[in-house]
Amino acid sequence: MGLKEFKEKTEDISELIETTIDERKQIIIICHLDADGITSGSIIGKSIFKEEGRAVIRAVNDLGPNQIFNLKKQEYDFYIFTDIGMGYVELLDKELGERWIILDHHQSSEDEIKHQRVLNPYEFGIDGGTEISGAGVAYMTAKKLNSSNRELSALAIVGALADRQDQGPSRSLIGINQKAILKDAKYIGLIKEEKDLIFYGRETKPIHESIGSTNIPFIPLITGNYDACLAALVSANFKVKEGDRWRTISELSYEEKMKLIEILIPYITKSGAKGEVIEELFGNVYTLLKEEERSILRDAREFGSLLNACGREGKAGSGILICLGDRDEAYSDGEKILQDYRRTLMKYLQIINTDAKRMISGKKIVQIIGDELIDEKMLGAVSSILSSSLAFKEKILIVRTKTKENDLKISARKGNNTLKEINLGLTIKELSKKLNGSGGGHVAAAGAKIPLESYEKFIAEMIKKVGDEENKIES
Repeated sequence: MGLKEFKEKTEDISELIETTIDERKQIIIICHLDADGITSGSIIGKSIFKEEGRAVIRAVNDLGPNQIFNLKKQEYDFYIFTDIGMGYVELLDKELGERWIILDHHQSSEDEIKHQRVLNPYEFGIDGGTEISGAGVAYMTAKKLNSSNRELSALAIVGALADRQDQGPSRSLIGINQKAILKDAKYIGLIKEEKDLIFYGRETKPIHESIGSTNIPFIPLITGNYDACLAALVSANFKVKEGDRWRTISELSYEEKMKLIEILIPYITKSGAKGEVIEELFGNVYTLLKEEERSILRDAREFGSLLNACGREGKAGSGILICLGDRDEAYSDGEKILQDYRRTLMKYLQIINTDAKRMISGKKIVQIIGDELIDEKMLGAVSSILSSSLAFKEKILIVRTKTKENDLKISARKGNNTLKEINLGLTIKELSKKLNGSGGGHVAAAGAKIPLESYEKFIAEMIKKVGDEENKIES
């Protein structure tokens, strides 16, 4: 089983979509509201519009029985779920009959991933956590629908990078992302791949603002603090200006970039492991050649950040419009949304790092208590940023916050060097189900929603699983 069989099933699914379009049915595309979800929904939407199909795209934070019942009541003929829907196949069968498909990349039961209307890479032994994202699954389907949809390959790369799938050497893409999707994007001149410092706004912002704005990897005392960053550079006699003009990362020589890493080492890791820092900060960057220079959308990772901001700030519609090609009003709105989003994230990170009560550290598990602080829509972003810090590279990070319904939402991340035998997605799926909740995800990243009163049991079980007896149990 592998790519060949995956492509064969992709063809079956694309034929289902084609038949639905030909029959002039009204389609609704339901996608997750993060960047991978928005790009996956937009890719399928764009490919349907190209065939003159009738479709609407809607982004949601999560999917559950109530949302499915509500969708059933609405006047749609066919339902396409992208980057969302695993765990509800039986219910979809019961409520929607044969009027649905799922394009997803999350782990689930064998019965679900082998369902004839589910396209999931795990069925074919392909890792959906590192080799192909939800946007990639959508792209492979769109390409089968019409080969001219190769123009959507750049969006699929944005989705993969936003989903932290740059897991190869020097933060490169691997698997189908690299062998099929990136290959298509390069072939038709959409993307340039090169080695550089991976800092936010490397072409557009002053050096200290670029470093201070970067949150993956998270740099303690520097991320979100432009003044501290500028002071560190100036005290090391680093040239930040050319006359009166601030310099940018992109115009630095290789030697200057290496000097910059030397300056940042003490902030990133107490051990001063230079090799690890270079691996985190110097790697593959992906430039979208059809986007304007100095645009946020020019760098594929920054494009993903903007889409995440739109989704998490409740403005997923702006993100979808940007993916569909709006570079006027929606893009202008997106820039403002991103500024607000980054401001909110930095506020969360600063409070977490200064309020000792919010961090419970054990040998293998670190708990972050985000109650009354972190908005539930922002939880995944916060846990991804914190887990990117080298300080947590050998830890499992569990971030929690209360929801409006007074449940608990949990986001978990596993450092690269942590407990290879633990599969977070499957572990959390099993645990949350036991506690009358729901959850799942990938080997190294997962999420759950559980009753508030079940947290002590949840964390006790996690501690037992990883053998972290030093971790205190607190609700």
